[in-house]
Amino acid sequence: MKKVLVVDDSLEVIQNLRKLVEKIDGLTLVGSADNVNAAVTLFSSNKPDIIILDIGLTKGSGIEVLHQIKSLPAPATVIMFTNYSKDAFRKTSIKLGADYFLDKTHDFDRLIDILKEIAEK
Repeated sequence: MKKVLVVDDSLEVIQNLRKLVEKIDGLTLVGSADNVNAAVTLFSSNKPDIIILDIGLTKGSGIEVLHQIKSLPAPATVIMFTNYSKDAFRKTSIKLGADYFLDKTHDFDRLIDILKEIAEK
């Protein structure tokens, strides 16, 4: 069973992603956070296999979370899932180690495909 952590500033998005994760065999949600400190703490304590990470958070940025978790020894697949789809955010995220960079508006089906693919590994 692959563990998933969701980090987003929107409770609605968190709830929708929770429902999505629960529908995919082989995945389980281990937590959710809306700010940098909570995200890093949950990552450290739960060691998720997958993180679905927004850039805009209530306190800080998903870029900060990405930078901090990629410096920790526990490997995880990071899926940036954001409305901040400008090329500069994409380049920075990929440079810091994000495995995927998806636009919330256009890439929801792709997110589902990626999660299913990871769950099957």
